[in-house]
Amino acid sequence: MSIIKSNGAGESGGFYNGVATQSLRFDDGSSPSLSKTPDASNRKTHTLSMWIKRCELGANNSLFRANGSGDTGHIDIWFDANDKLEVAGASTYFRITSRVFRDTSAWYHIVFAFDTTDSTANDRLKIYVNGVQETSFATNNAIGEDADTGINANIAHSIGTGYAHFDGYMAEINFIDGTQLTPASFGEFKNGIWIAKNTGGLTFGTNGYRLRFDQTGVGTASTSTIGADTSGNNNHYTSTNIVASDCAMPDSPENNFSTWNALFKGGEQSSSIAGTACTLLNGNLEVSVPTNSYMGNTFRPTSGKWYCEFRLKTLGDARGEIDWGWLQATTYSDTTAHAAYANKWGAYYHAYSTAHIKVYDETSQLGSNINLTISAGDVLQLAWDIDNNKGWVGINDTYYAADNGDDGNPSSGTNQTFTFTDDEAQNLQCYVANGLNTDVLVANFGQDSTFGGDETATTNADANGIGAFHHAPPTGFLALCSANLPDLTIGPDSTTQADDYFNTVLWTGNGGTQSITGVGFKPDWIWFKNRSNALNGAMTDSSRGLTKELANAGTGTEQTTNDGITAFGTDGFSLGAGTEQYSSNTNNHTYVAWNWKANGATTTTNDASATSVGTIDSVYQVNTTAGFSIVQYEATGSAGTIAHGLSQAPTFMIVKSRDQNGTGWMVYFGDNTDYVVLEGEGARIDGASTWNDTSPTSTVFSVGDNGGDTNNSNGGSMIGYIFHDVEGYSKIGSYHGNGATDGTFVFTGFNPAWIMVKRIDTADNWAIYDSVRDTINVRDSYLYADTAAAEATYSTAIVDFLSNGFKWRGAVNFGNNSSGTYIYLAFAEAPFKFANAI
Repeated sequence: MSIIKSNGAGESGGFYNGVATQSLRFDDGSSPSLSKTPDASNRKTHTLSMWIKRCELGANNSLFRANGSGDTGHIDIWFDANDKLEVAGASTYFRITSRVFRDTSAWYHIVFAFDTTDSTANDRLKIYVNGVQETSFATNNAIGEDADTGINANIAHSIGTGYAHFDGYMAEINFIDGTQLTPASFGEFKNGIWIAKNTGGLTFGTNGYRLRFDQTGVGTASTSTIGADTSGNNNHYTSTNIVASDCAMPDSPENNFSTWNALFKGGEQSSSIAGTACTLLNGNLEVSVPTNSYMGNTFRPTSGKWYCEFRLKTLGDARGEIDWGWLQATTYSDTTAHAAYANKWGAYYHAYSTAHIKVYDETSQLGSNINLTISAGDVLQLAWDIDNNKGWVGINDTYYAADNGDDGNPSSGTNQTFTFTDDEAQNLQCYVANGLNTDVLVANFGQDSTFGGDETATTNADANGIGAFHHAPPTGFLALCSANLPDLTIGPDSTTQADDYFNTVLWTGNGGTQSITGVGFKPDWIWFKNRSNALNGAMTDSSRGLTKELANAGTGTEQTTNDGITAFGTDGFSLGAGTEQYSSNTNNHTYVAWNWKANGATTTTNDASATSVGTIDSVYQVNTTAGFSIVQYEATGSAGTIAHGLSQAPTFMIVKSRDQNGTGWMVYFGDNTDYVVLEGEGARIDGASTWNDTSPTSTVFSVGDNGGDTNNSNGGSMIGYIFHDVEGYSKIGSYHGNGATDGTFVFTGFNPAWIMVKRIDTADNWAIYDSVRDTINVRDSYLYADTAAAEATYSTAIVDFLSNGFKWRGAVNFGNNSSGTYIYLAFAEAPFKFANAI
């Protein structure tokens, strides 16, 4: 699939307003800052708005300081070592957020709005993140009424320094003198995504300013240096320890670029190859790679042609040992434990006796050694064509073929270094690695052709006219940035959004009848669960019909109940009154329902003998856009195939007999020889006849003789919930735990709204997290799918939802054991192409 934009625009097809298109890079190792001393003005009422992309976590990172005396006469704003946002005076911590800010792959918008004249204590300082006011604080001490703050005093003001220096990127900073504004003055929601809007029409006040960071001059404050105020007030900032290569960076809120991933510690495959944590500098583009360690990047496109380059800054050992290439991100079909450095493709350099490079496909060397020497200053290259399953490695603009000849040609698509399978090509992550001492490499994914000022800037843009590279990208290849990611069928720039097909709602039972709204669509599959009490959850769907429920944590038959879901509404559903087994409305009990849209109860009957699609008749209702179908069939006990109605092969299926007692929920997770059960915590089971050892196709899925367990027991009336991945909306995959507090990072390609995980190498529970029961990015409330247990939290059962995936923050057995292999099903809140940092 070609993703070259016909308009060559750098703003994701016009989705954005063309406002926040460049940034300033702060590298805390260089002690950077912007500073000015304003004339005294209004010290009670003002608003500071800034866009931020974090790079360093677990350390103090200052955003702003007014360096005065007295408690309120000195104001500091910073991220603390716990990654919380703090606003403090000289001796009082006014606000410390409950939220943590641990997303380093995308951009936050933060507004600090002061008005000490307000008689309501909590309204004297308001903090907004991505357009929403923060209301939960670990520490909350009001600024005194009518107090003068240090902001706007005739004292030193600084951006990017204070308790410590900031490490990351800043864009589109606005300061309004004399008015407490809301985020609506600086941004707007567009299909659920918070984006910047033009502030040129605002009244900035005497000391107000707008910093757009579109200059490249540095040093003394002026209209031509990086601290230039473009509001018309000429309240310019002076820059210190900022160089030209830090200025006017294209990495911005409207076009987010890949960097090295600060959340990826090498332990995504296995704790045994995590090595020593890498050190990231220079906007997370420079990486120091210690012995036997490696680092991956933040982007993993699934289609298109891509190019990036890495400059070797320091060779840590004369004997060499440098790796660069691709790792295969674990997927649903890759569920075995990885050996060290397995599942990778790339080039490996060492110089023990004769300096040479080996090119290897996974663990096997291709061709003979390439006899050459790599030294500091060399540029290592990667080019890959996902749609045609090809990859090339290069050095200083020479690409190598599979036989290690130097005639590789990405532009013509010939003499590739590697040929991937479809599954491999769609799950590649760039990496660099080292075996001896510490190597330092600087990446350019298109945002900095100087590699941090070590090379002369160039104008070698990609095929869409975006970015700049040291070497010209091969013809048709693109920079790794959000503007270049493929257009999405489901997403903010499309006619339908993720919450048109999946949504979560909460309610409290009233013991009578009630209607639940807020789903946003008429649901076809509802899975509800009691949160407050240990009672079984149940599933109902519009294919089987109202009042027909199946317990998700049981092996019983379908039950007809009057106190469950009694009607499907255009924005939700209605609940009955009663005390039956699966009551969803018991007085004062709290509940959650996860809702999916299929086809509005409109079904298709497939007569297999008439259509020649499958061998067992089925009835399905399908949503091909969202990759979801509800399938009914009558089990025959003999091996056969069943039409599912989707346009692609399913990657996750949940199948259950409705009328045979003692039958389990059979779960297909991409391995056609194994299954797991939803109602139990058991490990995967080798069921030779379950899926007939046959993978699903774009039209049918297979069942074996008598189903191996219960998905084809003769005479059973079966129901199946069938899914395949949809880019930016849903993901079925697997990963390996690392057993650490700094846990495994799992890339999904979107900010999750819902995840369900299951350990499959040994017995453990299915756990479900969502973005509604926990309203900040740290999710610690889980529900088991396989038991009746009530909602719980646990100190190590914590997972961060992020702009491009999720990351474990503890060593819980059901999600992140050091020897655990896990599968997951996830649905999106927003695709990574547009997602704000979470």
